[in-house]
Amino acid sequence: EPIREVLAARLQEVGGRGRHPAAVVLDIDHTVAEWGQPVSDEGLSAMEEFLEAGEAHDSWLIFNTFAQEALLKQRVLEPLQRRLPPDRAPRLLARTAFIVRGADDRTHQVFVWSAEAGTWVQIATFDREAGGKAEGMRRILRHLGGTVEVLAAYGDDFEDSFSDAALLGMPEIPLVVNVGPKDIRSRQDPSQR
Repeated sequence: EPIREVLAARLQEVGGRGRHPAAVVLDIDHTVAEWGQPVSDEGLSAMEEFLEAGEAHDSWLIFNTFAQEALLKQRVLEPLQRRLPPDRAPRLLARTAFIVRGADDRTHQVFVWSAEAGTWVQIATFDREAGGKAEGMRRILRHLGGTVEVLAAYGDDFEDSFSDAALLGMPEIPLVVNVGPKDIRSRQDPSQR
């Protein structure tokens, strides 16, 4: 099925249950930026539109990457923050969160926006062996009080079981979109599209 149709159906399903808060989970590379490059103008526009359109529905944008915090901020978050209208930026950024690689390859860190601090604050650090990106998603969803439903997760690395492959089979993520070069259909959980 074309991705737009599947996303539209998922959005209707979420709305039909009366639970409006929803999230889209993005890896950086091959989604909003080319490998190792800053986010494109088109990517910034899409994120800005998503946050603005989602303001009425409390939609979330969650970044799930193996990049470290400084790199994610430099490539994606700071350009997005500069692009947003200054009077609305804090409200829009309040619906962003991210999972990044820690200072070493063995840990992950989870951050959410803090209105008090006016920036993202770390809410968790965990060992990669605890479940990789999937564990980070569980921690963010718990932090959000279990009221946010994931529409889709976009990823590009399904070879590493701690990277995007960890998202396969998560009941909280009904749609996984592979934007990478490898075919993952044989590894996908039957409950996911």
